[in-house]
Order: sequence, then C-alpha cells, then structure tokens
Amino acid sequence: MSLSDRQGPSGEGVRWCKTCLKVKPPMTHHCHICRRCILKMDHHCPWMHNCIGFFNYRFFFLFLFYLWIGCAYTTYMASIPLRKQEEDDEDVQVLFTFVLAIAVFTVLTGLFSFHVYLVLSAQTTIDFYGHRRRRRQARLEARQRGEKFVPPMHMNAYDMGKLQNLRTLFDHGGSYWWLVMFLPHNRPPKGDGIHFTQRHADDYGRTIQRLPLVLDEDFNTTNKGSKNDTFRHVR
Repeated sequence: MSLSDRQGPSGEGVRWCKTCLKVKPPMTHHCHICRRCILKMDHHCPWMHNCIGFFNYRFFFLFLFYLWIGCAYTTYMASIPLRKQEEDDEDVQVLFTFVLAIAVFTVLTGLFSFHVYLVLSAQTTIDFYGHRRRRRQARLEARQRGEKFVPPMHMNAYDMGKLQNLRTLFDHGGSYWWLVMFLPHNRPPKGDGIHFTQRHADDYGRTIQRLPLVLDEDFNTTNKGSKNDTFRHVR
C-alpha cells in the first residue's frame, strides 16, 4: 500500500505535497502565496500578509477580539454626540465615524463569531469547508441511492469537547488560565504542530500520527541546507 493510500480519521493520514515533494502532517496545507507547507493552516490573511497557522493562530484570534472590542467602543462613543442632535460641522465627522465603526463592527462580529465556532469545534477554516463539502457529497450520494441522509455525529477526530478545545489554544499552565486567556503574551502554543490528540486514538491512528514526524526527520537529514524548508513555522 502506498503512502498516499493510507488514510486515518476524518480521511486524514500520511499525505504528500506534490509541490514541496515532502510529507504533510495532519491539517497541514500548501500555501501557493507563501510557497510553503503551513502547519495546521487556517488561511492566508491578506491584511497580515502572512499565513495563519499553528504558531500564530492564537495571535490572529486575539487580534480579531481586540478589533471587535475597539469597534464596539468607538461605535458607542460616537453615538453619544449624535444623540444630542446638534447640527454643526463636527456632527458630520462624528456621523461618518459612527457609520464606519458600526459597519466594521458588523463585519467583525460575523468573522469573530465564525472563528469562535472554529475554536470550540477544533476546526480550521479549511477543515470547515472540507467537512461541509463532504457532507454535501454524502447527501447527494444518499439521494441518488434513494436513501435518507443521516449526517454523522462526529466528522472531526480532533474535537475533544468545547472546553478542552479552548484550553488547547489558550492554556499554558496554571489553574486560572481562563482569567488571562485574552491577555497578550508571547508564549508558544503547546505541541509541535505535527501531532494532535484524537478522540479515537487507536493503535492505527497513533501510528499514522507518528509516521509524518519520522519521515520529516529523514527529509530534514537528506535536505539539510535546502532553500525549501519542510514546514514553515509562521509566527
């Protein structure tokens, strides 16, 4: 059986990047803009001009949170003089600020809520659309067979429950991690971005999870000094 044929939970296993010619760990994807394979890639962010992945997703999440709070504060403060109904030049500027702030706040509310859902369900943006595509395909196949489609209860093998998923992203030791989860700090995330805890970690699943790291070490040995690193650690 070839490496490309071996699949693990959620259809993942040993995967091969045809561009980098290297093994891709679970949830790793190749970014054609960065020209690298990104560990636990979520998306390529044009605003940050960087990929969002395993090592910097928490900073991106907090970035959205701070922007959301800032826009909410600006919207509230801009609404105060508007409620006085004074007609002068300053009101036009304040009105423009209010409209702009509430527009950005509305967009950020949707984006931030989406990423809160992703964190609580242990998904990346790529995973979310991949799972949705597989559900649509399964629904279509069931319809063609004349059967009733019953969606699977668990499509994500890395979903350990909402609280544990939250702790995976924010917990860096201590009993009161939840009190400081939204405070900025530069501690690296737990793990290596290659191995992830699974809900059903049987022997086969653990073997599949370990295999990419072994092959990765072999590639690092044979390609030492190469311009194309095996994986990019975006920070």
